Amino acid sequence: MFSSEIGIIYFLELPIVTDVTDEAQVQNLVHKTKTEFGRIDILVNNAGIAAVGAIDGGNTADRISDPVAKQNIEERRRSLTPLESEDIAAAIAYVVTQPPRVNVNEILIRPTLQDW
Repeated sequence: MFSSEIGIIYFLELPIVTDVTDEAQVQNLVHKTKTEFGRIDILVNNAGIAAVGAIDGGNTADRISDPVAKQNIEERRRSLTPLESEDIAAAIAYVVTQPPRVNVNEILIRPTLQDW
């Protein structure tokens, strides 16, 4: 909800893990949301992957034999600053406060100022 009179945005969230390829789960998502809030204003599809480690679950640095390269990779991995929920909320607030003539249909949110 946005109150333009005082410039405050209120977010109510209802996180529901849903497999969007399963029609029954999608219908359940819509039903739960409408039951809780009466309507759907914003839908955030939070599907993504962060390539911080090896895809197969192993440690990438374990596969590197050069000690300097291995140390550099470990230092870079430790320097990553993950996003916080407030960061995502601020990006969503930006999107929903755009004028009606502006259609934002996709955003990519990622951390900046990493130590590399």
